[in-house]
Amino acid sequence: MRVATVLGLMLAALPAAAQTAADSAAVRKTALDYIDGWWSGDAQRMSGALHPELVKRIRGSDPAGTREWIDQQGASRLVMGTGRGGGRETPAAEQKSEVGDPQRPVGESPQAVGERHSANTTASPVHRTGCCQ
Repeated sequence: MRVATVLGLMLAALPAAAQTAADSAAVRKTALDYIDGWWSGDAQRMSGALHPELVKRIRGSDPAGTREWIDQQGASRLVMGTGRGGGRETPAAEQKSEVGDPQRPVGESPQAVGERHSANTTASPVHRTGCCQ
């Protein structure tokens, strides 16, 4: 009886922890503000997508590939870089502004997701974005 009660309480708590449609929309909007803000050089849009204490680490290398390093930038540096042009110098054909299905790991087909998940699974964070080198 005790096990059944504990299991029942655990299962009852699952829907309360689920991400709502509004949460998913907010995650999608934030991801697109980050991506499209970068591509368009829109510092205000980028700023709205970042936490003020963001620390982003980026692997860099020299053109010959003989030397590598880790660079970091905070939110203010990323916003300033975006305002100076951001990703506008990237050819449009190489720019990607898509936010995938949060239930689909990168590279997995939508059909496989349907086989693994029911319609009522909780959404996870955005798995794939493409910008900001």
